[in-house]
Parts: sequence; structure tokens; C-alpha cells
Amino acid sequence: SLLGVATGRRRMYRDTVYIHYPHYSYHGKNNMGSVIRSGDYKYIHHYDNDNHELFNLREDLSEKVNLYNTEHAKAAELKTKLMLWLESTNAQLPRLYKDIPEEELPGRKLETSDY
Repeated sequence: SLLGVATGRRRMYRDTVYIHYPHYSYHGKNNMGSVIRSGDYKYIHHYDNDNHELFNLREDLSEKVNLYNTEHAKAAELKTKLMLWLESTNAQLPRLYKDIPEEELPGRKLETSDY
């Protein structure tokens, strides 16, 4: 749990945190992705589009300025670390919503026009 770190009662003893969310919820509208937070930077890798994100949290805690297209080296570095972690943990990678058969979903499959 990161609660102690978030409330300032505990110090974090690692320099990198990984988050992986490879599944759609029942409505299919959420964004699947993986995240790496390393040092001051947070990189978000989206699976259902190419709108990846990079933020310098020391300078932009509200995540308003996406640096992905301007800090190429940092984005590439964090993406590489993230992909190596996913591989080393044998993480399940997502399928695009359009490629999942309706019978594998818990409800009616939404069409793109339903969004």
C-alpha cells in the first residue's frame, strides 16, 4: 500500500513504481494502460491509442503539460524500463476492444457509435 507514502507518514524506499491495467471494464470505455513513475517523471502507455503521456511531476503535479512529444529521450527511457518490467513479470497484455468477441464480455458489446 502506498497510503503511508501518500499521507507523508512513510518514506518510499524505491525509486520506481509500476502500475498495469490491461483490461476493459464491462462498458469498454476505460483506457487500458501501464504506468511507470521514476524519479520526478511519470510515463503513461496507452494500449488503445498512441496518445502516450509524460509528465515531470516536480514541475507539473497537476499533469497539465504532456512532455511526450518534446522530451523524446526521457519518454523512450521510461517506455523501455516499463516494457522490460512487463516482460519480466509476464504481464498479461490487452486486446483491443474491437477484437474481443462479445461472448467473452459480461454484457452487450458496445459499438463505436455507442460511445
